[in-house]
Amino acid sequence: MTNNVVPASSAGAVGIAVAAIQLTDPSTWWRDIDESPTWQNRIFYTLAVLYGVVSA
Repeated sequence: MTNNVVPASSAGAVGIAVAAIQLTDPSTWWRDIDESPTWQNRIFYTLAVLYGVVSA
């Protein structure tokens, strides 16, 4: 019989690597917005309308 048990140190390292990848994935949404003229226009117009409402 073979032993298919993963050592705890390897399992912990894999878990840390997966957590690190998951922490970097959310930052890609900012790059998508930063590179998109459509999103930039929407944000600009939303802020302009809100400024108009506040200043009135």
